[in-house]
Order: sequence, then C-alpha cells, then structure tokens
Amino acid sequence: QDEHDHMSDVHYTQKPDYRSNRQFFLDFLRQDENKNYYTQQVALMLESQQNRLIININDMRTFSFDATQKLIEDPTRFVPAFEDGLREYIDSVLKQSDNTGLLPDYKREMIQSRIAGTKFFVGFRGEFGAYSVSPRQLGARYLKTMICLEGIVTRCSFVRPKVQRSVHFCPATKEVITRDYHDATSIYGMPTTTMYPTMDDKGNVLSTEFGKSIYHDHQMITVQEMPERAPTGQL
Repeated sequence: QDEHDHMSDVHYTQKPDYRSNRQFFLDFLRQDENKNYYTQQVALMLESQQNRLIININDMRTFSFDATQKLIEDPTRFVPAFEDGLREYIDSVLKQSDNTGLLPDYKREMIQSRIAGTKFFVGFRGEFGAYSVSPRQLGARYLKTMICLEGIVTRCSFVRPKVQRSVHFCPATKEVITRDYHDATSIYGMPTTTMYPTMDDKGNVLSTEFGKSIYHDHQMITVQEMPERAPTGQL
C-alpha cells in the first residue's frame, strides 16, 4: 500500500500537464525579476520564517489571461505544480547574487539549513470577478473552482494538527516506512485512509515516529454574509 501511494504521487507529478504548469509559474516569477517584486516577497517570506507566497492574481492575469482563467476554474491542476515551481524558484534565489539587499550571505546559509525539507505554498489575492461570492451565492457550480468568499467569520474551531505524512520504524527489519495522507479537502491527490499502519507487509510490528512525522495546522470556520450586503430582512 505504501509503495502504491508513493508511486501514485510520483506519477501525478510526472504528467506533462503538471510539468508545463510548473514551468508557467516559474516563467511568471522570472519575468518579474526586472521589477524585483516577487523576488523581494520571497526574500521577506524566508526572512520572516513563513512558508506561503501570496500572488496577486491580477499580475498573473496580465502575464497570461487564458492560463489565469484556467487556474480559477480548475485550481487542482495548477496549484500543486505552482508550489513545486516555487520551491525551485526559492532555491535559485538563494543561489543567485543578491540584488535586493535582503539576503546577505550569512542569512542565506542560515535559511538554506532551516528550510531543508520545508514545503512551500502559494496563496492568491486580487480581483476574482464572477468568482468573488458571498455565502448566500455559494452553489454547486463553484465546486472544484477557486473563489474569493466575502463574509464575516462568526465561529472558528481550535487549531489542531492534521497528519500529512507519518513515519514508522520496524524494529525487526530496521526499515523506515512512510505514508502520505489526503482527505476530501486536499488538492494533492485522492482521499486516503486515515489509519496509521501498525504492521508491515510481512506482519512485523511498526512503531510510529511522531517526531519525524509531518503535520499541518487545521481549523474549521463558520462564515456569515456581511449584514450590509444582505437583502433586507434576509440576514
């Protein structure tokens, strides 16, 4: 099962569509290097120990209107490839000569050691047009699309850890086994089981290495329509 999950992820990232979308995002970031805006944003992100780069979708629309529209209509095809491209761009920023003054050599060395194995993400802001909606307007036609939801958060849960990858050690064979997890909210693959493996294929007992497993923050929120935008008497 573990080999199957790993091979599925490898197959997913080797699709021609994935590679072309990844290259598109790299081209978008590199064409901005004359202005240095996103180079500076990457430097600030690394300096502040963040791992999400916010992209103004208006900038991307100027670069390629058709590709941006496809991104909004089917983000699962683009976002994982964009995040892979972001990691490559970060590596290139850390290697090239510093034009921003934000990453002197001594900072680069610390950052490179700190971000080893770190996953980076992209977020989007800007004008979403018809895909900027209120909770009242949410409908089935927006499934699988990227939307900008405008409202007020009226309730939120505690921030809890959600497992992304578990690491398991087999004392009998001295082997280390990893397993990746996706749920229905994931854009990185089909939903998987949430149960930790307790034995390997040969029936040997596994122990979970919680300190080496990877988790991310998870929170649920309730969003309500803004009163000033609600029809009279229908809040």
